Amino acid sequence: MGSVTYLSSVIKKIFLDEAVLSVFIDGTFLYGVTILEGKGHDRSVEETISKFPAMYLLDWLLWPPVQFINFFFLPLRYRVLYVNCMNLIWSTILSWFKHG
Repeated sequence: MGSVTYLSSVIKKIFLDEAVLSVFIDGTFLYGVTILEGKGHDRSVEETISKFPAMYLLDWLLWPPVQFINFFFLPLRYRVLYVNCMNLIWSTILSWFKHG
């Protein structure tokens, strides 16, 4: 019964990560980078609205499996290194998506 409870906890963490944190991170990335490029508020909002759905879909495709491996299989001492390596990949994807 303990592993079922742990699996339930992992699924909740992944869902909250995607439903709350990813929305914030993806949205602020698109808006913030466009602002930093000097394109202004209106263009930033427009680009965020147009690119957010596809970016969020990519987020859902990458991070739930990554986080499942992280929370369910990895020992605690390897989690930070693993997530940081995956963040390097995700940052590359974000940059490509924003400017591609």
